[in-house]
Amino acid sequence: MKILFVGMLYNPDEENKLLDISKNGLPTASNLYQWNLIKGIDCVMPQSMDIVGSLPLGNYPNLSSKLLFLSQNKFYKIYSYREIGMIDFYWIKHKQREWEIFQYIKTWKKKHASEKLFVLFYDLHLEFLNIIMKMKKLDWGIKSILVVPDLVGKYRNDQGYKGLKKIYLNWIATDILKRVENVDGYILLTEEMNKVINHHKKPYIVIDGIIDENRVISQREDKKGNIIFMYAGALMKQYNVSFLIAAFESINDLSNIELWFCGKGDAVDLIKDASEKNTKIKYLGFVGKKRLKEIERQVSVYINPRTNVGIYTKYSFPSKNLEYMLSGKPVIGYKLDGMSEDYDNVMIYVKDNNIESLAETMKDLAIKSDEELDKIGEKARKFVLEHNGSLVQGKRIIKFLMKIE
Repeated sequence: MKILFVGMLYNPDEENKLLDISKNGLPTASNLYQWNLIKGIDCVMPQSMDIVGSLPLGNYPNLSSKLLFLSQNKFYKIYSYREIGMIDFYWIKHKQREWEIFQYIKTWKKKHASEKLFVLFYDLHLEFLNIIMKMKKLDWGIKSILVVPDLVGKYRNDQGYKGLKKIYLNWIATDILKRVENVDGYILLTEEMNKVINHHKKPYIVIDGIIDENRVISQREDKKGNIIFMYAGALMKQYNVSFLIAAFESINDLSNIELWFCGKGDAVDLIKDASEKNTKIKYLGFVGKKRLKEIERQVSVYINPRTNVGIYTKYSFPSKNLEYMLSGKPVIGYKLDGMSEDYDNVMIYVKDNNIESLAETMKDLAIKSDEELDKIGEKARKFVLEHNGSLVQGKRIIKFLMKIE
């Protein structure tokens, strides 16, 4: 068996350099998931995987300060991979990626003609789906597997688009959902996804997140200081950032609590405004991996304020929850429809969808001792290592691929 992984990814060691280029941050959660997926497969079948990808940057000049990226061979840890270059204009870069990745697969196929071949495409990018259609028409004998971390259109969280842009994006989403039927198998994030895209009963497996079990835990410093709640990730209004701020501000009887935010999104101005009025609320910006580790040492509790509202929650699993749990800190969140019951004993769920309930949950943790917080966090960390570790999930993926005829 030989596997080719195709994704929109970047070298984490180059994160700071790319942050200087990107004007809207980087998809760090997606990038982390892809590298953990690669590691999981490589742990089970070393030297069986090749990697090709392209940088997940927005279009020049509005979202990126650099126009031209050259194709080159890259290295990250023990992995070598091919980074496809691009002229970073809309449409042009997509067609360029499609052409170059297709040519790469064509050469890769000839090189490994005697082996059973699989190509794993990460996410519902049109250029990837076009490549899958071409492979199918040419009858290359390669099995195409689509990794689906999120759906599109009405099945995805509402981006708030209106008018012609919303009509255009809905048209694209409909086209994408038709094209996914061409693949030979699916790696899905939730069970409900299968009902939407797998009408032809193709083989599939649910991998609800994958983490790097070798990540070094950042022990909390100055435990006798303030209790610091943290939300790190996409700071979007639709993810209830204002709801979280309101809940925090309603806690008037505790003076030793703070609320920190890291990330980017349309709620940043709202957070900055709140921080100017309340010194206990802090916006730390969109930070790189190294800086985030430093911040994590001071965090007491992580919070994900995304509530179980909207159809998309059936098809969404908040992967940031796994990274939160891996840190060894307690995690407050909501039970989404896409989350299995496996997490019921390790996540601290908010009972009701109102400010009072969230505030009460935060207070309950804020008054716990350091030992109690550490015990809750360690229980979550142990669970996620056993349930979502790269080796565990890698074995499941390889077993799944071996069953595909």
